[in-house]
Amino acid sequence: MILYYAAGGGLGHLTRGRALLHTLGIDAPVAMMTASRFAADRRVSGENRIVAIPSELAGDRAGYRRWLIEAIDRLAPEAIYLDAFPAGILGEFAGFPFPPNVPLYHVARILRWDAYRPLPEGALPLFDATYVTEPLASPHEEAVAARSGSMLPIDLIDPPVEAGLPPIVTDEARNAPLWLVVHSGPDDEIGELLDYASQSAGAEGIEPRIVLVAPSSPAGASGAISRIDFYPARLLFPHADRIITGCGFNAMRQTLPWRSRHRFIPFPRRYDDQYLRAARRRALI
Repeated sequence: MILYYAAGGGLGHLTRGRALLHTLGIDAPVAMMTASRFAADRRVSGENRIVAIPSELAGDRAGYRRWLIEAIDRLAPEAIYLDAFPAGILGEFAGFPFPPNVPLYHVARILRWDAYRPLPEGALPLFDATYVTEPLASPHEEAVAARSGSMLPIDLIDPPVEAGLPPIVTDEARNAPLWLVVHSGPDDEIGELLDYASQSAGAEGIEPRIVLVAPSSPAGASGAISRIDFYPARLLFPHADRIITGCGFNAMRQTLPWRSRHRFIPFPRRYDDQYLRAARRRALI
């Protein structure tokens, strides 16, 4: 059994985890340890076993470490993957007693290293390898490389999905451009993306059909805007005349083939650097 540690509470860690496992061709049973509110949605987590991180341990690094030691011992994984944060989201894996002779891998994406690095109290784990899913800033890359047997750049491939597309997207009789606003939250950011879409349409003199692809509608959203809860949203992108998203890892990765149709707004995150990701995309346009 493989343990994939994806502690974040949102959608991105699970989506990236499934893409990595598919890209590597791992067919062993997988347990995904996560605090994501989307973990129970099988569209997101697939057939993987979910190990829920107890919410009462949030912020309690010592108690969380004790729980992790017991959970990992009980699961007895044959390999462990740590997503995004090399020492965990709380620094919980700095100096951690990982089981001996169990391969340990890191799945790296951009971090605001100046914000994250003071968190771990102790050395980063020693990784057999780090899979680099996007270019890292130099201080981040150097720190992880010093603790990794090898640094392996990898282009992620999402697992195939058999899902019928909603008529609201595939209706060929529509007489207006289709604009997709795609975001899983929070609500204020969804609202900002919807405002951006409306303002852009007005400035360009276009009357598009704006469809929000999100788990829920934010309070105060216009009743004239349609919403669908559809995952994975990437299946909709070939049908859109415009795609509007934030600058999370998966949103930017999955829109790359459609970048001429893509508009994006970076949002502030504690550790993720969406502004760097946005700057890199602008350089490609």
